Amino acid sequence: MTKLVDRIRRVFTRTRSTSPPQKSPTDKGGKRLKRLPFLFWCSVVYLIVELGFSAQLLVMAGSQITPEQLDSIELVGRTLSGIAITLFLIAGVTKAALPWRVKTAGIALITLVTIATVWTVQEVVIMGLLKTMSEDQRSRALVLTSSTGLIRDGHINIPTMDLSPEALAQPSGLSFMAMFPALALSRETIDDELKPLLPNAFKRALVLSCDGPVACLGSADQFVTEIWPPLEADLTAMYEQYDQVRRPAINPSREMVRDEAQSAWRRYQDRLQRRGLDHTTKHHRQVRQELRRQGLKVSDNWRLDDYQGFERAVRQRIIEKAGRAVRNALFDEFGTYEFPIDLNED
Repeated sequence: MTKLVDRIRRVFTRTRSTSPPQKSPTDKGGKRLKRLPFLFWCSVVYLIVELGFSAQLLVMAGSQITPEQLDSIELVGRTLSGIAITLFLIAGVTKAALPWRVKTAGIALITLVTIATVWTVQEVVIMGLLKTMSEDQRSRALVLTSSTGLIRDGHINIPTMDLSPEALAQPSGLSFMAMFPALALSRETIDDELKPLLPNAFKRALVLSCDGPVACLGSADQFVTEIWPPLEADLTAMYEQYDQVRRPAINPSREMVRDEAQSAWRRYQDRLQRRGLDHTTKHHRQVRQELRRQGLKVSDNWRLDDYQGFERAVRQRIIEKAGRAVRNALFDEFGTYEFPIDLNED
């Protein structure tokens, strides 16, 4: 009996010593805490950058900035928006039981895709808002943005407010200038009140000397000798670019039409041969319809071997395609489709 009790005791002791250790309820939380620092420090770095960007944005929004600076602000702002969403999306990747190289590649891929998606969505929203703006809204926006610059530069005064350079350099002054167009929109008659002030303000901006801190075009001598030459060079370069883009939409060159027509004619002949057809086929109507679906508007009596008529259709397609491209580019630049493609037309 004693031997049996000893044997049972040895088996029980061995079983207890080889049993796996019980997991503590806090182990899972401990692992989660071990993973916390990565996202925590990413969030801290993001917040530091975001705060710095917001402070710089306030300074630049309340000051006079160049188009290049505006593009830089837009780039950084949209990128930060994408990173903010990325920090939310990568939580699952950081918790996954994957090798660190796979995690790194996944985080990089999510970041790039998210930033590109956010950029595209913001661009679609902005362009949609611009396209839905009425003519009156565009007019008010032009008046308010023009007035903002003139107020900041001291050409328009508001008697009840301190708009001195020292006051506008303060955070409250920068905030006021940055928000002035949005705040002024709440007053429906603000553009009517500001319009009479604009001519004199613009005139004042033209004749002031540029030696001081106020931005202006300068006196007559300064304008002719310092301001106008670079403006003329920029305008000439802009017109040359515009003329190069709009020329195919007005009068494409003979060489362009010839090269495009010859290439399209070869493709047209190849398609006919693959289908076992030639210009003697009876399916004239079917062939014409297929060409029209490709943008070649041949006439109803066009013969299948008429190269001259085919070339005229190619020329018309070039004009229409270039015209659409020019109109879209002009809308992106000026915000309206009413800008003429040909500035020489009446």
